[in-house]
Parts: sequence; C-alpha cells; structure tokens
Amino acid sequence: MIQTENTAIVLRYVNYRDNDRMVTLLSPSRGRVDAIIRGCRKPRSHNLNAGELFALGDYMMHENGGHITITSVRLIETFYPLRNDYDRLTCGIYLLNLAEAVSEPEQPEQAE
Repeated sequence: MIQTENTAIVLRYVNYRDNDRMVTLLSPSRGRVDAIIRGCRKPRSHNLNAGELFALGDYMMHENGGHITITSVRLIETFYPLRNDYDRLTCGIYLLNLAEAVSEPEQPEQAE
C-alpha cells in the first residue's frame, strides 16, 4: 500500500459502473498513469470535476496490488473556457490525444 501525491492532467476518461470513472493521467513525475476515481459521478461528490478532460490538479493516489485509486484531488485548473470555443476545444483534445500517444506508462519525464 503506497500513497503518493502527483500533479497530473486528465488525458482521457471512461465511465465505470454507476458512479466511478477510469481516468488516464499524465504526470511529470510518473508519466502516464491509469487510475480509478470512485464515486466521482455522484452529484455531491468532492471529486466531481476531478475526472473531467483537462482537469489539472494534485492527485492523491493509493496503490494496492497493482491497482491505483485516487482518493482525493486538489484542483489547480479545469480549463473550462475551452468548452466555450469549439475550435480551441478541438485543438485541445487533439493535443491530449497526442500526449497520450507519445507518453509511456509509468515513465517519468527525463531531465536533460
């Protein structure tokens, strides 16, 4: 059981069961991470916005048996204004997909 806090951005999400969401995060310290946020789709959840695209925050991750669960999030930026402009949203989603394609799972950023 390991708990770590990483600054990361949500690259992709998939709804899972009734109230959970599987997310793919990109973090400079851990690289691409697949995790689950339990209960984030409930209307009164504290992590409601943590599983949305472009959500940037400090994610508290709990790792147990090879599975990563996000227990809490301190959001830094949600980039909500991107959703008001279709062209900016399209470019942003393209860049998220590109970042996901070139990033390796569990490979941190290498300093040069």
